[in-house]
Amino acid sequence: MIPVSKIKLSPTLITLFFIFVGGVLFYFFSSPLRPFLAAIVVAYLLNEPVTRLELLGIPRIVAITLVFILIIGFLIIVLFWLLPLFIEQLTNLLRDIPFYTREVRQYILDFQARHQEVINTTYGQQVLDRISAETEKVIANFISLVLTAITGAITNVVDQLVIMFLVFFFLKDKDLFWTWLTRYLPGNQELILNILYDIDRQMGNFVRGKLAVIMILWGFTTIAFSLSGLNYPLFWGFLTGLSTLVPYFGPIIVSIPIFLVAFLQFGNWWGFVKIGLIYIGFQTIEGNILTPFITGKTTHIHPTIIILAILICNYLWGFWGVVFSVPLAIFIKSVLTQLIATWEVEKNSLT
Repeated sequence: MIPVSKIKLSPTLITLFFIFVGGVLFYFFSSPLRPFLAAIVVAYLLNEPVTRLELLGIPRIVAITLVFILIIGFLIIVLFWLLPLFIEQLTNLLRDIPFYTREVRQYILDFQARHQEVINTTYGQQVLDRISAETEKVIANFISLVLTAITGAITNVVDQLVIMFLVFFFLKDKDLFWTWLTRYLPGNQELILNILYDIDRQMGNFVRGKLAVIMILWGFTTIAFSLSGLNYPLFWGFLTGLSTLVPYFGPIIVSIPIFLVAFLQFGNWWGFVKIGLIYIGFQTIEGNILTPFITGKTTHIHPTIIILAILICNYLWGFWGVVFSVPLAIFIKSVLTQLIATWEVEKNSLT
């Protein structure tokens, strides 16, 4: 039996307490600390290319400068070419939503008229009115949310500059911050370091790989949709890329508006089938070739756990909770795995 006094003073329990306190503080103060947290995430993602340039013999400060120049060039392309085109397509889609809902409504009314003997037209009309109103409202709200987020990110220049400066110093003084962190870590330092290394091993591959997958899928599906003549190809390609962030549900949910617009726009089954083949083809390539090749099978999380994480995060934080549900599940899994392993070692040493 483990002595109670020793359990109370266990470094593992102290570490668990500080992790819990850190989680509570993060939950309540994440909003005012958003630029700081965003800078940490961006610096973490950019540390990999900076380190690779260092391995080529380039001084770290020069490597950081080169990475920043590439990012600024990419942002210039996005701001002055992709973003105006993206906003234009979103605005056009928002304008055309009433047309698409009328078309869907007319298709359903025609179907009801052909099957009046088996369909209660009065009840069907009420259901149709409700579905049409709710669908139009949901799509319009989503597009307005995206437009608001884009314009907000552009206009909030101060936060963007703060994030850029923080990212630069996080990258420049990484070793200094790491030395300070390891010196003043509370509780079981070895346990915390094992947790951090495990998170870096799993989440680093996942996040950087997922970003690459999103960009590749966005680019190729946009080109394919554009060549096929589908309206708003840049927006649909963007949604197709983002759909990979939500396992299982994402591709299914995103396919609904794409297939619906394709059917209404082309007015025939061939156009619908053509877009369907493009979408399903790229999703198949992403799931079976692209993602395994780029990110690998490093998370080792059962699908039921991922679905549970999506449901809980959606309840707590809505859309962004769903987006970050898998990284959060990776974080919790790493913490629990290392805690259990360390606890077993301590228990065996005390018995």
